[in-house]
Amino acid sequence: MITFCRSNLAALLSIGALAGLSGCSNESGKAPEEAQPVANVQFALSPAGLPPCSKAVDGEIWYVWSSSQFYVCKGATATWTATVINGLNAAVRATTIGAGAVCATGGVQIQLGLDANRNGKLDDGEVATSSNLCNGATGATGATGATGATGATGANGQNGQNGQNGLNG
Repeated sequence: MITFCRSNLAALLSIGALAGLSGCSNESGKAPEEAQPVANVQFALSPAGLPPCSKAVDGEIWYVWSSSQFYVCKGATATWTATVINGLNAAVRATTIGAGAVCATGGVQIQLGLDANRNGKLDDGEVATSSNLCNGATGATGATGATGATGATGANGQNGQNGQNGLNG
């Protein structure tokens, strides 16, 4: 889970603390355990994948893959609002990982960061964090299924050529 502080969200994102962050800090010098945490960042493939927004989830932050944006729930109006951080858009890059030492059966590396040069894509120097999502191992072969019904009889083939006449006796 990723936890951010209200006063430090943009700074944390810009220095690459998207993954593995526990607790938070703020500019007022309070210790992490005294700082005000906000909701964990969740992920959705598209805005349609966001859960219902209500007062109960007010302030939740979701990253939406299809639009490369963070969305925040405004509980008072029950609406999700796309959020631009420091005037920069979030950017994501997914790269296939072949089977090997990183992922035994292959997978995907997901990289996150802010599009600092505003070119609409995540460049190598903008990567703030990355995570590998590995494919699972191939499962055991299942039992053989029941024999299917006998199919319809096929059409008759063409007649063959006539053979040679035999010898006279």
